[in-house]
Amino acid sequence: MKSIHFLIFAILGLAVAKIVPGFHLDFGVYYLDVERAVFLVGVIAAFYFYTHTFSEFGRVAALFVALVGLSLLAGWVLQLDPIRVAVAFVMTALVEEILLRAVLFELLIKRGIKSWKIVLGTALFFTLVHPAIYSDYLYGVIVLATGILLGAIYLNVRQKYGIVYGVLWASEAHTLIILLGWKLNLI
Repeated sequence: MKSIHFLIFAILGLAVAKIVPGFHLDFGVYYLDVERAVFLVGVIAAFYFYTHTFSEFGRVAALFVALVGLSLLAGWVLQLDPIRVAVAFVMTALVEEILLRAVLFELLIKRGIKSWKIVLGTALFFTLVHPAIYSDYLYGVIVLATGILLGAIYLNVRQKYGIVYGVLWASEAHTLIILLGWKLNLI
């Protein structure tokens, strides 16, 4: 299988794993969404084999570790469970940013759509995939504003440093917003 085909397969698998509940490993108060983890690893591996060198992987891995550390520090300040914080970064924020920004955003850019329209479109899609918005419209407005902010962060960082860095920084902002939402009992 060519690396681009594997990348497409992994992205589709990640999208399905995000939407459809599957196999979970239960660890008491924690659980691991196994298929999401497997497809996330597949997306990262395929993307790097397809587009990047191993030295670039080292720089991105260092940034990834630093951002997880920053999330953990923010969680500690907010007195949140560190495991839950790390899982929020990797399994929620990173997965959503890969699907919405690295995939959907980039597909729309290749179609020639203006960046600001893509920011709004991906923010709307981001809002619609959060089920709580259908019963709480104020929450929906907050999620839409969050989606616009994350899209703007992704676009700005992407233009300066590339797609991967855009995804990582948008994931960090996404995680910090999740943590604040937990602390304020909005999520």
